[in-house]
Amino acid sequence: MQILIPSRSRPKTMVTPSNIPEKYLANTTVYVAVEQKGDYQAANPSLTIKSVTTLNDLLGRKLEQMAKDATDELVMLCDDDFVFFRRSDPFEPQLRKMEDDDWDDMVEAIEGLFAKNSNLYGVGVSMRQGNNRLEPEGNANTRLNGCIIYRRSMFLDERVIHDRMNPMNDFDVNLQLLRLGFDNHLLSEFCYNQGGTNAPGGSSDYRTLETQAVSAHRLAELHPGFVNIRQKENKTGGEFGNRTEVTVFWKKARASAGA
Repeated sequence: MQILIPSRSRPKTMVTPSNIPEKYLANTTVYVAVEQKGDYQAANPSLTIKSVTTLNDLLGRKLEQMAKDATDELVMLCDDDFVFFRRSDPFEPQLRKMEDDDWDDMVEAIEGLFAKNSNLYGVGVSMRQGNNRLEPEGNANTRLNGCIIYRRSMFLDERVIHDRMNPMNDFDVNLQLLRLGFDNHLLSEFCYNQGGTNAPGGSSDYRTLETQAVSAHRLAELHPGFVNIRQKENKTGGEFGNRTEVTVFWKKARASAGA
């Protein structure tokens, strides 16, 4: 399994690579814009840094190129600002920070799921927020985001379009794959956490309330009957505490494709 990390404007503040064990870093690549590669390599001389796009390219296009550049069939596409955790007990919500052995167990679990289901296109590592509400066995055909392990051949299926919106590209791609009749699975025993919404760099360079709203409505247009528009309000999201969001009916989308 290869680990592929897209990063933008964070050469000195990436978090994810420092939370990946050395044995997996050897098969990890950070992908950045052409004009930022020098800054990233200077700040991270021990990491493999590649450039496949410019800053103006959509994230979806970058992820597609990253997957095409990969050689393994299983590729983890993971944001650059994550710390990883594991449940102390699969049946209890308490979490602890992952150690090297925990990564071995997570990779084994992921590879086992793909081996068991040849129709599985992706396995997601859950977010810390809401992890305590997930069943011990995880969830099938649901929302995956942030850290997703894809079966590369299905992710690059010629019927899937990768650059129709930015942000929310991951929602669009995963809905396309479910509607094509492929399956996904969300892990509950392992999860990730990040510093906060719209931190400097990354998606904050292009994600605004306006682009968020445009993408939400575009997603609803592309997937009628599977996406509802709503307004999200909370006190901890800063500027994004009140924003246009979507409710997605993931299982309904998968069921629409039949067996």
